[in-house]
Amino acid sequence: MNFYQPSHWKCSSREEKKYEDKVDVNWLSIQWLRYEISTPFKMFCKEHFQDFVDFSVLDIKPIRKGKLIRSLCCIPKLKLYDKPRAITKMRRKDMVGLLPLILPVYHTFFLNLNITEVETESDMPDLE
Repeated sequence: MNFYQPSHWKCSSREEKKYEDKVDVNWLSIQWLRYEISTPFKMFCKEHFQDFVDFSVLDIKPIRKGKLIRSLCCIPKLKLYDKPRAITKMRRKDMVGLLPLILPVYHTFFLNLNITEVETESDMPDLE
């Protein structure tokens, strides 16, 4: 799986804050996203999983002068990471403790993860 730099995407797309019906977008409350091939520059969103609520429509057409862009795949993307990220010793210890709950086929993946020597404050447990 590749992760791309969101800052690079921002400069090539509109920073929309309103749906097409002029209602403010609350990005943290979106629970359901839908994309359609027939409308490549529209994102359909719902803040609930209820079927009777209609999707809100967000226009995500890129800002680019000159040639016409037919797909979001044409926008150049910069990778965020070149190699797998390392995890802390504490996180690896937690994962190894959960191995009995994971199928044995996947154990080698978790046992071979890269470990970093430096632990940040955010990696320390909250003792309160």
